[in-house]
Formats: sequence, structure tokens, C-alpha cells
Amino acid sequence: MPALVLGGTVTALGTARSLGPLGIPVYSTCPADDVAAKSRWVRVLDGGLAEFSTPEQLASYLARAPFERMVLIPCSDTWAETVAALPAESSARFPSFVSPHAVLRELNDKESFASLVRRLEVPHPQTLFVHGVSDLDGIDLAPGTQFFLKARNSQKFMAKTGVKAYMVSSPGEIRRRVEELAGAGLGVVLQEYIPGPPTNHYFVDGFTDGQGRVLARFARQRQRMHPPHFGNSTFLRSVALADVADIVATVDRLVTGCGLRGIFSVELKRDANTGVARVLEVNARPWWYVHYATACGVNVCEMTYRWALGEPVAAHDGNYRVGRTCVYVRPDLRACRELRRAGKLSLITCVPQWLGGEHMVFNASDPKPLLYRFTREAGAQLKRLVGR
Repeated sequence: MPALVLGGTVTALGTARSLGPLGIPVYSTCPADDVAAKSRWVRVLDGGLAEFSTPEQLASYLARAPFERMVLIPCSDTWAETVAALPAESSARFPSFVSPHAVLRELNDKESFASLVRRLEVPHPQTLFVHGVSDLDGIDLAPGTQFFLKARNSQKFMAKTGVKAYMVSSPGEIRRRVEELAGAGLGVVLQEYIPGPPTNHYFVDGFTDGQGRVLARFARQRQRMHPPHFGNSTFLRSVALADVADIVATVDRLVTGCGLRGIFSVELKRDANTGVARVLEVNARPWWYVHYATACGVNVCEMTYRWALGEPVAAHDGNYRVGRTCVYVRPDLRACRELRRAGKLSLITCVPQWLGGEHMVFNASDPKPLLYRFTREAGAQLKRLVGR
């Protein structure tokens, strides 16, 4: 049965690369100019389905689909919530395996998520919720305290600002940013900055079955990120589950306690002062580096596809390629440049790292996405030069 990947970008690309080589036909709702659309494994369905479609709009779209049945795999928080709220008649024809809608709403909203982790006694940064500029009058910042300022909905924040968060450390700076975001209709969250280098960031990705049992886990450690303090991972290394046993235990308590089902990816950071790993975020769907897990031996996309079809899904034995790296070259080049300017890294160190391991976009058996991105960016650079 075909799989319909809802969404685009590198998340959809990684999902397609996890399913296509297994002989599973992969279709996508991404635009024709999206990097995922250039993959040998992806066929784009027409129809103009927007990212923020309602369940009713998605149901109408699926009713016109050229297939009797397809497995739905959402590749964003918005799509996961939409799929979870589909009418029963659509879900019967187009099965999926996602968390219940109420669970997704709780995970995706920063205020609800903070209440959840407190209830489950899961370590989490201090988080303050600002509903208006007047709320700032009651916030007392100790000297030297740093906070991340982000929106309650991180996906909408990224779409509006182009960054994951702002780092702020003074009442004046906080007020200015809050006024800016409030004007854009974004609810604001102040979250404590956890001290420590990028290598203190860990991720545990995996899969839970219909009974909430964790059937697969994959652990990775951030090596570099961009922007430096609050960006996305640009270079990662896989680590053994036994080497991060306390982190795995925290993740298990969270995903089983909140009722999460299907694919998950949990981000944590180990506090450099206390040694405690605190949960930062949970994604209950495929993530940027999902094909990295597949390449190392943990294919959660296949697991969710087969579970949606009612096929047996065996528990993963926990053995996968440890020490394998993955790089997203374009933003990692920026990260390396900034580290070089700060005297912390030589570009000579980076190049061998780029040549080994896995790549976010490049794949020898599926080269078109990289070629497309390269030619498009080269063309944009040429236009800028000509425009000068």
C-alpha cells in the first residue's frame, strides 16, 4: 500500500528515504519546488493542500485521492494534529498511527507541556508564560540570568521569525521582544537557559506501540549547532543507549506517562552545573534527522507504517551503529565559520567530518535533492551578483 507523506522539507525527504527502498510507494503533498519532491522515492500529488489545512479539508482532499487506501505519515506538528482529528470514515480508508489529538495538543503547546512534565516529575527548565506586556512587571531577573524567549507554538514562531528562539538577559530586551511577538499574534514563553556546550544536548528517538510500550530507541549527541546557542543541530554523533541510561529512563517515563503513540523524538540538555538532563522538547512525528536513525539501523518510519496496517512490529534489540555521524553541511559550514572566528575550530577539522558519515541532504543513491538545492542556491547567488 502507498504511503502519503504530509508535509515537505528534509523531514519528508528522510521519511521517503526510509520507506522507498523497502518497496513502499511514497507520495507527498509537498510543493513541486520542495527538496523532498526531487527525491527518486517521491511522487508529488497535485491538489494544493496547505500546511494548515483543517481535518475537514484534508478529508475532502483524501476523498479525491487516486488511491483506494494510503497510509498517512504526518511530518510536522500541525499535520500530526490534523491527522489525529480526521473523521472516522477517512481514517478507515487512510490509516495512520499517531498520538491521540489531546496528547498532541498537550505536547505542542509550551504551557500545557510545562504542566505535563511537572505532573510526571520529569526534569525541565524553569518556564514562565507571558500573556501580555503587563505580565513582565512581575518577573524578577537575577543578574546574569539568561532566558530563551520563544512562542508557545514553536512551528509558527519559526515560520514568523526564521529562528527557534531569542536569547535575552535584560528586562528591556525582554519587553522589546514581547511587544514585537505580541504584535504578530504569538503567545510568548520565557525559558531558562541551561548552561553547557552543544555536546550536552542529547536526543532519544523511537517508537511506541498501541499499548504505549517503547519498541525502539536511538540516541544521538549534538556536536555542533547553528545559531550557536539556540539553533538546530548541524553535526551529530550516535551514542549507545547504555552510555546515556539516565536520559533513556527520563524519556521512557515521559513518553509512556503522557500517552504518546507512534514515532517520537525527545530533546534534552544536561545541565553543566548539576549534571541533570532536562527535557526541552518532544516531537511526536518524524524529525529532521529521521533517515539518520534509519541508516544506523532504527527505522521508525517502517514501524509506524506497518503498525498502521495492522502488521506485526517486533521490538528493536537496541543494537545500532554507534559513533556514526551525520551532518547538515550548509548550516554546519556557518557553524564552523563562527567557531573558527572565535578561535575554537579549524575548517580543516570540519572537512574530514563532512566526508564521512551520513548527510542530511546528500545520498549517493538519491542525488537529485542535493543537486537541485545546489543549483537553486547558485542561481540565487548569481542573481544577487548581477543585481549589484
